[in-house]
Amino acid sequence: MRVFVSAGDISGDNHAARLVRELRSLVPKLEVYGIGGDRLKEEGAQIYFHLDDLSVVGIGEVFGRLPAILRAKRGTRRILKTVPPDVVLLVDYPGFNLPLAKTAHVMGLKVVYYIPPQIWAWGRYRVRYIKRWVDKIITILPFERDFYRGHGIDTVFVGHPLLDAIDKKREEDRFIALLPGSRMSEIKNMLSLLLSISKVFPDEEFIIPIASRRHRDFVTSLVERINPKVAVNVGSTYEILSRSKLAVTASGTATLECAIIGVPLIIVYKVSLLTWIFARAVVDIPHIGLVNLVAGERIVPEFIQGEAIEEKIVPVVRRLLEGEGEKMKEKLDGVRKMLGGKGASRRAAEIVAELIR
Repeated sequence: MRVFVSAGDISGDNHAARLVRELRSLVPKLEVYGIGGDRLKEEGAQIYFHLDDLSVVGIGEVFGRLPAILRAKRGTRRILKTVPPDVVLLVDYPGFNLPLAKTAHVMGLKVVYYIPPQIWAWGRYRVRYIKRWVDKIITILPFERDFYRGHGIDTVFVGHPLLDAIDKKREEDRFIALLPGSRMSEIKNMLSLLLSISKVFPDEEFIIPIASRRHRDFVTSLVERINPKVAVNVGSTYEILSRSKLAVTASGTATLECAIIGVPLIIVYKVSLLTWIFARAVVDIPHIGLVNLVAGERIVPEFIQGEAIEEKIVPVVRRLLEGEGEKMKEKLDGVRKMLGGKGASRRAAEIVAELIR
């Protein structure tokens, strides 16, 4: 039995790895291969194209990675023809994975999309392509189930896999965690601002957890230049968050990690000018942070692009440290409950296993 997996960023690699681990317990002698990162490698997947060469944020960042992306597209087509899988499992990463869904569908392969494109935010016209090319959607966000089912697509909500991955609650109020994002382009756009904010609070203990060792040298060099008092930790973000009183983070999965652990947070996000112009033209959602989208209201402050400046963020950091963070925790607990129960990766694996057999 074979599964081809395509996960093009660190978050997707983590989610895919948990699913593959569960899938192996259901399907003996399973062969897993495709596109991913270190976590999928650890679960025994053969990685033909590493996500570090492919992961981008926005239009401007695509051009620098275009040769690698095109090589991966051509290579993936060859692999699917040469070693056809029983299921093609796509994980997030829509810019690459939606065209791949078409390729796999045309080849007559079963296509499962785990963590589907956020087309409810922009580009809703793409739903017709998903309906045509994808056999089943497995979603981890509760509101996506109704959206995709409303368009006639076979969709299952399994809960959020972070509930399985994170078994920690806040243990102490020690750190202020700075999370500039998992991609190098995000780190370059965000880290200088976060470090500047840290200098305003010399009595606080700041720490930057980094998921990939490949980013350590860049992060460390910038820290040494702007604020050497900030610690850098390569390893578990969850461990750091469980010991944090506050997080200043990029939008994305990290906002849900904070909600699950119960860490008050501020969302800060900056992209290239070209990406921002494009986003302003096409994105139609009231909030950028996943935690706010799941909540259905802005429970966490967001500072995006031009608003992401030290003068606006510092007063909010101060207010949260002085007591407002306690009020936020109650609303974060509500978000945690909306994400479903534990066992999401197992439920997703059972769905994929049924399609393989």
